[in-house]
Amino acid sequence: MKSKFKACLKALILPAFIGSFAIATPAHAQFGKFKDLVDSSVGNNSGLMSRKELKAGYSEITSNFVYTSQNMLRAHSITLEALGKKEEAAKYSQYADSMTLGDCKSTCVKNTIIVSQEANSEAQSALETSETLSEESKSILASAVDPYLQGTLSAVKLPKQYSSWVNNAKDTMQGAKSNPLAIRKLISIGQQIPQAVEVTTELPGLINQWQKTTRNFNRVATQAGIDTKEIDASLDEEF
Repeated sequence: MKSKFKACLKALILPAFIGSFAIATPAHAQFGKFKDLVDSSVGNNSGLMSRKELKAGYSEITSNFVYTSQNMLRAHSITLEALGKKEEAAKYSQYADSMTLGDCKSTCVKNTIIVSQEANSEAQSALETSETLSEESKSILASAVDPYLQGTLSAVKLPKQYSSWVNNAKDTMQGAKSNPLAIRKLISIGQQIPQAVEVTTELPGLINQWQKTTRNFNRVATQAGIDTKEIDASLDEEF
């Protein structure tokens, strides 16, 4: 069955593509042109995105997710350390550091959501039960301002970025249905859609949790004489 499909594919599609650039050029150059035509064949159809554009877009949104999660995990870790939760602080700090290793951007997104929820819950609990801070604790807590700020600023952009990519990917897959060669080139994109949909679904709740904890951090930090005005402004952003 597979061989028949390949034969049919070659008979119907390859001549049309190859004929468009069958000139006296080296074989590898012809292959490169052929590959470019395949990669862009869907993207040129009614404004749909190409495979290359979708791959670049997916890399960008996952990088943004990793960046945001790292900042929030580090902020929670510092908060926990300042409030005497050394063991928990070390655990989330180590996880945040590990996100830059290996292939985490494509493999650990789901687990990161779970860890982020746990870290957020522990930081929230510690902030709600915090007492008067020592000068050392105040100094540690002050270093959480920047990661909370950076995390909050980037977090509010994630839902739109993810939903936009998911919609573009689905539209492109739909547009490629009549092109067997193009749909084969989009298999990897199709495999990424479920994870992106899952992140899109989880993000609003996660961001709400992050914002609630960040507001609690601002309350405790302000009482300790720490300036949190920039974080306050960032929390007014809608997502």
